[in-house]
Amino acid sequence: MKPKKKSSTSELISFFEECYSLMKVKGIREFGFEKGEIKISITRASTAGAGVFGEGITSSRSGTYTPAEEFPREIKRRKEEPAEKKALNTIKSPLSGVFYNAASPNSKPFINPPCNVSKGDTLCIVEAMKVLNEIESPSHCRIITAIAKNAELVKKDDELFEFE
Repeated sequence: MKPKKKSSTSELISFFEECYSLMKVKGIREFGFEKGEIKISITRASTAGAGVFGEGITSSRSGTYTPAEEFPREIKRRKEEPAEKKALNTIKSPLSGVFYNAASPNSKPFINPPCNVSKGDTLCIVEAMKVLNEIESPSHCRIITAIAKNAELVKKDDELFEFE
């Protein structure tokens, strides 16, 4: 089976990304590239919030390129993520079984993250061999997220919750 060839659009987007990253690192405001009938000009804005590539990118073949419309989502996500993520502790499952966030299908969940809990508060149930095992909070803490999904199988030492 032959490997798929990258489309020219995705190659150009990758090239723009590499050029722009290099421009940021080196402090370059303008960049031009010409190969055959393709001419590219990138101008980086000096003010923050002017878009992914700044003021504008032009190409003689396609006119003005607007990154906000066509740029891959993963690049946008990378820009929105916080620069440094705080290390969170996790509550792990003490046994393998089915994770339940409520006492019954019609009950309210034990907790709704993010929330504060006290030591000994029931966080969830893990059913193993028809036995319902309540998982309690190890201390007074703030539960940030529930990692496990309701009614899904968890294994021993799988992460159930993140807390601070």
